[in-house]
Amino acid sequence: MGTSQSTPGLNGKSPLIPSWADEVSESPNAQPQPENRRFAGFKQSLGQSIKNNSSSDLRKALGHYAKKSTGGSATAVRRMGAVTRSGTQLFSLLSNGSISIDGKRFNLNELNGLPYEDAIDQIAGFLATLDGDSEKIRIAMIEALSLALEDMEEFNSELINDDLLKLVMINYLTEAIFNQVLIDAGDAFNKADTYLQAIKAQNALHELVKVIVDKNMTEKFGNSIQIIDENQMLTIQRETIREVFIEWESYE
Repeated sequence: MGTSQSTPGLNGKSPLIPSWADEVSESPNAQPQPENRRFAGFKQSLGQSIKNNSSSDLRKALGHYAKKSTGGSATAVRRMGAVTRSGTQLFSLLSNGSISIDGKRFNLNELNGLPYEDAIDQIAGFLATLDGDSEKIRIAMIEALSLALEDMEEFNSELINDDLLKLVMINYLTEAIFNQVLIDAGDAFNKADTYLQAIKAQNALHELVKVIVDKNMTEKFGNSIQIIDENQMLTIQRETIREVFIEWESYE
């Protein structure tokens, strides 16, 4: 799981959608503009939730975050474009056993017999993007794969099944959204009175994200996730992000 941020985070003038994340091909006029002081309400309510251990303040903070800080659900989907593209590549690799990116091929069976931690490092290293979201994506992949593969002493690609794929994809999107919120929160968690208070608040945030992602994503997988193609998985991730932020937008 993520840790407290040591930097103040983004300022209100930062673009809602960085160039590397967006896939929308319309004119630059299609770029939504951030509101003034768009993080103020989010950080204020988040700070209160950390100090008071308040679930209502946490929900209020996420309401501010979804509506104002990120510019709404449609913008959030575009903001996480690099996340969903990399998630699709992760799914393709795990379900097909190999993947080619920029002329380089990666085969899962070449990892068989390695300690699972080493296999995960190689997978994340190959798939992580080379942009402003690279570290967030790498961490999300490592967390998701570690939770799914922790019972393997040695990596074995033949053990990848429906249940493992579902677990990986749910956890990947959970970690990516959670880490994005942490990044945008800046140093808010460092202002907790104690380290334990900060960790407790992060755990509450993480659990809330996981429950919503799990609820909205699982129903989209159908009877077998392995018959889903890449375009469908990309759509599933985007729809799940949209639904998460729509739910947060309803928080008062």
